[in-house]
Amino acid sequence: MSIESTNVEKVIAELYSREEAYKAACEKLADAEYAYKIDLAVKFNEAEGTVDNRKNSALIACKAKYEAYLKAEAVKDYTKEMLKDTQQVLSARQSLLSASVRSDNAYANTTGVR
Repeated sequence: MSIESTNVEKVIAELYSREEAYKAACEKLADAEYAYKIDLAVKFNEAEGTVDNRKNSALIACKAKYEAYLKAEAVKDYTKEMLKDTQQVLSARQSLLSASVRSDNAYANTTGVR
C-alpha cells in the first residue's frame, strides 16, 4: 500500500470520527435548546408585569440553561467547521493521488515501464 493511499485512509478515519462528533454536538444542542425553551416558557408564565418585564424575568431565571444552549450551539458550529475542513483535506488528497496515478501511468506508457 502506498503512502498516499495510507494518508487517504487516515483522513477517512478522521472524517468518520468528526462526523460522529458533529452528530453528538447536534444532539446536545437539541437537548440544550429544548431545556432552555421549556424553562423559558415556564418562567415567562410564572412572571408578573408587562410582557417585556415577564420576558426579562424569564430570561434571568433561566440564564444557566440559556448559557448551556449558547455553548452547545458554539460547539456544534465548531465541529461542523472541523468536519468541513476534513472533507476538504480528503478531497485534496484524493486529487493528488489521482494526479500521481495518472502521472505514473503516463510515464509507464512513454517508457514502457510498468
